[in-house]
Amino acid sequence: MFQLFKERNFSDYINDTFQFFKMHGKHFFKNYFIINGPFLLLATVLIYFLMKIYMEFVFSMASGGAVLQENYIGNYINANFELMIALIIGAILFFMIISLFQFTLPLVYLDLLDNKKGNDFTVKDILSGMKKRIPKILKFVIGTVFILLPLYMIVFGFLFLLCFIIIGIPLLLIMAPALFSFGHLTFYYYMNSAEGFFSAIGDAFYTVKNQFWPIVGATVVMIIII
Repeated sequence: MFQLFKERNFSDYINDTFQFFKMHGKHFFKNYFIINGPFLLLATVLIYFLMKIYMEFVFSMASGGAVLQENYIGNYINANFELMIALIIGAILFFMIISLFQFTLPLVYLDLLDNKKGNDFTVKDILSGMKKRIPKILKFVIGTVFILLPLYMIVFGFLFLLCFIIIGIPLLLIMAPALFSFGHLTFYYYMNSAEGFFSAIGDAFYTVKNQFWPIVGATVVMIIII
């Protein structure tokens, strides 16, 4: 039985992550791709066509057709402005939905793993858990847009300014994974408890503050591995 809740140091975060995938990886990824597979496939197709259009534009500019291509694209956008806006909004909403599914599924999976003391559950159970969290997901999106996102912009803006005096570069490398972990922990606490959004922010801040270097170090290592 994998022990989900315990006090961990830096090496525990790394070792237990691999131990989890060793014990439950097959079951986890099977359910992950069954649920997220269609969304990921569609996202891959969209990214392919977007990159195709972009590369054709770049090669057109390199071959001397920049002015003609720019005029063509400009005329097309002006003639189909409403359609372009609708496509942009649709794409943003689509990728937001994919992101929410990707973030929510592991949280629901770990919650079921804890409650059932093992992986004796199915896709239906995971989808049911995700469905129950839809109201909180929507509230989290609103809270993120109006509270967390402005906070992140202020912090990163300040760090970028400090980069001009060198000290901002190491601070940016440290704070980026710290804020990344803070956002994920806020989401975890909010989704898997009855507490409110601001309480989840407080719990996430307390966790990162008290285990700052183990969390930052483990996050950096996992980002590099990914």
